[in-house]
Amino acid sequence: MAVLATTTWNDGADDPVVCVHGVTGHKGRFAVLAPRLGERRVVAVDLRGHGRSTWEAPWTAETHLADLLETADALGVGSATWIGHSFGGRLVAELAAKSQERVERAVLLDPAMHVDAATATARSDGLCGDVSFGSPDEAIDTRLGDGTLVSTPRETLVDAATATARSEGLCGDVSFGSPDEAIDTRLGDGTLVSTPRETLVDEAAQHLEQGEDGRWRWRFSPPAVIAAWSEMASPAPAWPPCPTLVVLGERSWIPNRVPRMAHLTSVPVPGGHTVLWDDPGATGDAVARFLA
Repeated sequence: MAVLATTTWNDGADDPVVCVHGVTGHKGRFAVLAPRLGERRVVAVDLRGHGRSTWEAPWTAETHLADLLETADALGVGSATWIGHSFGGRLVAELAAKSQERVERAVLLDPAMHVDAATATARSDGLCGDVSFGSPDEAIDTRLGDGTLVSTPRETLVDAATATARSEGLCGDVSFGSPDEAIDTRLGDGTLVSTPRETLVDEAAQHLEQGEDGRWRWRFSPPAVIAAWSEMASPAPAWPPCPTLVVLGERSWIPNRVPRMAHLTSVPVPGGHTVLWDDPGATGDAVARFLA
């Protein structure tokens, strides 16, 4: 477990709200929503493998849930309203099932309750590099030289003719030559509908960093994101048992079907999956009404 990096609005106020972002995101995504929630204490976290929280494995759903509870405890937050977008929405649903006494109300923003295997695989593949070799000898030499073997004879690897690498070594370098290139790539990936460029400029200022090699990278761990896609491809969790608002992007690529249950309220908003970017006004209105 770890205490995650957080940002708090209205620190010291009552009626806490805890916000959880989706994969590749960060706590700053909720800055547009926090002012709409009145005088409540609003806390947003960076999930493990994202932003300024620890990037250390494991990146399982169980670990994410333990991190969230550990962080809430460290901040003195007991029962609260929990808001989650995408993978964060799925985590909030799982938290509500696991620790019902901690989730008073839930807000799921276009939650990734389940993503089909083909989509999850394609998204993961986009984060992976090409781990290939020109010959069996090159594969064997690479494995013998990676520092993990002590006395393994070459003959053992000749028989196997394989090479392995740790998680980071299996992932490609998702980097950009400039912030503008990073912004243009995000705007052109087909998942945003009406997000203005200015939103991505603000996002880059908070969530993009330049490495020693001069390249720019979003602050997330590719292996952690791949692990999250795998979690999302597993069977969907139950919908939260507490009063729950589900905000759905009408043009989202995630096919959510909200069951008709008395404690579930579903509100569609124009735009796509990233509702806080495509439709911050409509999304904020829906959440504010629900929490009023």
